[in-house]
Order: sequence, then structure tokens, then C-alpha cells
Amino acid sequence: MLKEQDMKKIEEYTTLDAYPAFLITRAALNDIIEASSWLTDEVSLRFTKDGMWARFTDPAHVSMTELSLPKENFAQYDFQGEAVLNIDMDAIKDMLRHVEKSEKVFSMRAIETPSRHEDGTPIKYLAITVDSPFDSAGFVRYGVPLLKDELPLPKYPALTLPTTVPLNMLLVYKAGRILESFTDHVVMEYDTGVLSLSSENDHGNRCITMAVDGGESPSVRSLFPMDYFMGFVRAHKNAKEATLNMGTDLPMMLMATMPSGLTVKAAIAPRIEN
Repeated sequence: MLKEQDMKKIEEYTTLDAYPAFLITRAALNDIIEASSWLTDEVSLRFTKDGMWARFTDPAHVSMTELSLPKENFAQYDFQGEAVLNIDMDAIKDMLRHVEKSEKVFSMRAIETPSRHEDGTPIKYLAITVDSPFDSAGFVRYGVPLLKDELPLPKYPALTLPTTVPLNMLLVYKAGRILESFTDHVVMEYDTGVLSLSSENDHGNRCITMAVDGGESPSVRSLFPMDYFMGFVRAHKNAKEATLNMGTDLPMMLMATMPSGLTVKAAIAPRIEN
């Protein structure tokens, strides 16, 4: 943990030029956290001259997510190198809980303090400055320790999914809420312009249908774990654009573009029906 004397001197430490220093809006930071934390507690954010991206899986390898935020969607971004920031999701979420929810811009940069890992290597921190906190003049500075080890970069699966339909994520979220407390799975079925979400248990069944523009897409049907499906839907229910790609008994691919400019795609493996 960051010692009190380190926190007082945090602005005295030199920015590590090998890592990005940038300004990001609360909306974009929230979207990154929501797009990551439904699946993992830790994420390696990768920065290039074009912006930020990440790819990661859950511990059980049921789902894989890739997200990207182009440099144009940062409040300010001038980084020209390549770097990885290994982030603890809970540490960032804890920071956000202490800042008023009106629009804020967060200044972020990597620093190195005298603190050391057990092997003697320096602990790097993400130094975060929030101007006008609590809707008043002034600022708050946070020091969030960066994780030492970079997480493995999984290879995205090559999928051929024949059916593509646009989604209204808020409607899908409302439909999912009807099903999620009823059972642990959801059956996704597309047929001739109609997308169906259904589930059943010993007390009966539930089914929600919605009209979608599937074009000439063929009829498909697959069953998926409810917690993974609703994890993605809940995190992206405010997406301005979203698309579902499916095949029968194949993984689904969900893609969403958030108002902040963050783009997200997630593959979720199907469940085998009894």
C-alpha cells in the first residue's frame, strides 16, 4: 500500500516517460472499468501511439473480451511509445466511489516511489489527479499501485458465425432481467427477423421475443450461461450501438460501442444442453 508520506510527496516523483501520461473523462474511465470488471479483477491495459486496448479472459476461460479506446476519445493523449499498465480493478473502482459523479477529467501518469516489492524491484504507481473534487475548487491526488506482472495476452478465436443482428442493449437488458433470477442459462434463438431469449426450470418457462433486422441471416439456436450473458449486457446496457453474431451451438460474439468512444467485443462459449 502507498505510505502516507509517499502520498504527501506523490507530485514530487518523476513521471516515467516510458509509460503514457494522459487525461481521460470519467465517462471513458467508467466504461473501461465496467467493460473489464464484469469478467476479471485485473487487466493489462496496452497503450500505443493510437490509443489504448486490452484483451483478457475470465479465470474459467468461458468468455474473452477485447476493448479499445482510440486516442481521439481521450481528453488529451500524446503518447508515442508502447507500454502496459497492469491495473487492479477494485483500486480504481474504490477511487471513483470517492469522487462526485458530475463530469470530471482525470489526469493519469505512472510514477515510481521508494516502495519496493519483496524482490527489491521498485513498485510503480498510477498517480491520478482529480480537479475540482466534490464540486468545489481544489484537487484530490490518488496513488494506485500498479500490478507487477503483465497478464497473458490470449489469442482471439477465429469464429465463423452466420447470423448477425443489431441489438438495442437497453431492451436486451430489460429482457434479461426477466430471465436472470429464473434460471442459470439463456437460450438465444434467431428466426426470420425475430430474436428470442428463453429459459426454463421446474416451475415453468419464460420467453421474450423482439423484432430485429437480421437480413438474410439463417435461423440459429444456442444456449449460454446466464451470468456471463447478463454480465456483458449489464455492463453495456447504455451502448449507442451493439451487434450480436451467432451460430448454432457455437460461441456468440457481442460487440458494443459506448458513448465515450470505447468499443468492446466479447466472445461467450455456449453451454451443452442436457
